[in-house]
Amino acid sequence: MLSYLIKSSVRRRLLRLLWREKCSGSISSLARQADLSFSATHKELAEMKLAGLATSRHEGKDTVYRPNLQNPNADLLKKLLSAETSTSDYIAGKQDFDEAEVLDNLVRLGLPIAAGVRSPVTTMAAETALARALVLSHHDPTLAKALPVLIDKLADRLDKGELVRTAKELGQKHTLGFFLQLTEALSGRSELRASLKDGRQRRSLHFFPASTGRYSRELAKKNTPEIARDWLFIMNMPMSSFQSFFKKHSSNDE
Repeated sequence: MLSYLIKSSVRRRLLRLLWREKCSGSISSLARQADLSFSATHKELAEMKLAGLATSRHEGKDTVYRPNLQNPNADLLKKLLSAETSTSDYIAGKQDFDEAEVLDNLVRLGLPIAAGVRSPVTTMAAETALARALVLSHHDPTLAKALPVLIDKLADRLDKGELVRTAKELGQKHTLGFFLQLTEALSGRSELRASLKDGRQRRSLHFFPASTGRYSRELAKKNTPEIARDWLFIMNMPMSSFQSFFKKHSSNDE
């Protein structure tokens, strides 16, 4: 129905990204996630802002765009987008939390990315922060690349039963299994292994659901790590990217 009502593919992609996938970011970040050009994304975000569908705020050097949840038609738009069937519905998980708060907690726990400098208002348990990070990782390639480093740092003090339970509540049990096996391969650990494969997933899904353009699909077929294929995920992020990031930031190499 959405493709019938909204003829512009650029607009459909950005509406899905902001309103259904609950993403936010700079123009370049959103363009990358939606597999669009910078100029097309810039033009569409400006029009969405004028229409009251998006808001923007300066954060450091970037202008960050978010869905305008105060729009009087916000509920109607969310219902329209949620009515779409998509493979991303399965892997995107349930997000009813503050993304910035999660990132602040992840940095506090040792996540090696610059996600902010403020102290978190609410201190989360490591298991809660990690489980929520699994949801966010489907929209943030940098976070996905950094998660194995954090899992390795926290491995000895994690309550793995609680982590699995929380991940399952968020629809991220399968994603957790992938990251645990990936961390094992990168760190040489063996105690992380767990049987978490979800029998409901019978075909390969894009790990980053917003990046499903033709060019992105072709790159993903070429670059998907074998571990990701084993978990029936497709991603345009080769194993070498995970390896180089882990080698640079792992405590074992500090």
